[in-house]
Amino acid sequence: MYKVGFYGGKFMPFHKGHLHCALYALGECEKVYVVLFYNTQEEKTILADSSHCRFDPKFLNWRLRMLVIQRELAAFPNVQVVAIDCDKAHDYALAHGVDDWEAEARLVEENIGRFDVCYSSRPEMDESYRRAYPWAEHRIIDRDRTIMSIRGTKIRTSPTMESYYLLPRTYQHLLNKSVLITGTESCGKTTLARKLAKFYSTSYTDEYGRVVCEEYGTGQPDISIYPEFLYGQKMLEVKARKEANKVFFCDTDAIVTNFYARLYEHTNIELAEYIGRFSKFDLILYLEPVGEWVADRLRIHGNPEARKKNDDMLKAMMAECGVTNYHILRGTHNENYLKAIQLVEEMLRV
Repeated sequence: MYKVGFYGGKFMPFHKGHLHCALYALGECEKVYVVLFYNTQEEKTILADSSHCRFDPKFLNWRLRMLVIQRELAAFPNVQVVAIDCDKAHDYALAHGVDDWEAEARLVEENIGRFDVCYSSRPEMDESYRRAYPWAEHRIIDRDRTIMSIRGTKIRTSPTMESYYLLPRTYQHLLNKSVLITGTESCGKTTLARKLAKFYSTSYTDEYGRVVCEEYGTGQPDISIYPEFLYGQKMLEVKARKEANKVFFCDTDAIVTNFYARLYEHTNIELAEYIGRFSKFDLILYLEPVGEWVADRLRIHGNPEARKKNDDMLKAMMAECGVTNYHILRGTHNENYLKAIQLVEEMLRV
């Protein structure tokens, strides 16, 4: 058992191989420092050349990388995550005629002090570690990459979602794609959301307003209830994102809630407009009311003229909120289902 261990890297991004090394180190040390090096010259070069980085750069922001590491290791009291700005190391290297690696080693010692052991998964770096930290043993974890055969370079040069299962759950939460399924009443939103969730083995949200209306036994609750619809819907989205498997499906949104407020209460909810304007979905599927209208105790606009008028009204409200980039589905249930799968697959390939 070592007293203090050190495990560092750029972690661009922090993948399951990195997580495995950190967890292994935790089992051998009373305390482990996991050190994120950011603003390295290599990092700047990677981010400056988009042709060599197909992984979405917004997920390589150093603060986000830091948060991912902290969250993944938060359950372990003997770990401390530290970030080191390597701009300072580069300046030191230039001033003292040493390489960046040696300068970074000095910053490590300044920030965490000396340690008994340093960890990596790279045998080819053994001499560099021994030169930088001559007082510490260099332990190579998973030398032959038999447990986690992952390379950060491979992740960065591949489309973002291709690396989904190589990343820890915190990163997966961030990468999960959202699909909004919207439209007026009896257009098939709920059925399609549930079908797609089943097909992709993932999560979806119910239409929260409908759930509440069923509790009250009416499709026209008092306007004072509408804010609950908005808050409840967003919380369902947060939950669905955390539980998702690459993609999750949202049955309706704040704009639809406001649509019903205008339709039934002849009023506009500013909060709904705000949420609708600033909610961002990766894909929006708009179902037109062309299929058979299914009556239930919450639906009252079944004649063709009313359905067309309401459809036009909802599209206009979406435009008011700046939501214009959506795909219209106007086929049968199965045609819409197959088209939705096609669009989701296209989105996941980016």
